[in-house]
Amino acid sequence: MENPSEHPLIKRHCAVIAQTCAMAQEPEYRDLLMGESKLIGDKVNRFTKLYESKDDLMTKVKMMRLLSNKTGSCNAKNGKSFE
Repeated sequence: MENPSEHPLIKRHCAVIAQTCAMAQEPEYRDLLMGESKLIGDKVNRFTKLYESKDDLMTKVKMMRLLSNKTGSCNAKNGKSFE
């Protein structure tokens, strides 16, 4: 396959990852999608950041809810139970 990201089984997932990375560069979403890494002393995507506090985890939940709403992906529970 010439372009694996076009494979029907992963095409949507690749599109969501690309949209998430693009949103992290927009000023409106940057603070929510990026966080300060104490390891390198610079901003990193929150998916790769080590969580060090309750605030980090709360921001992660807010980020996951935003991404679920914006991308239509299923990456957070959105308050619903999996019963």
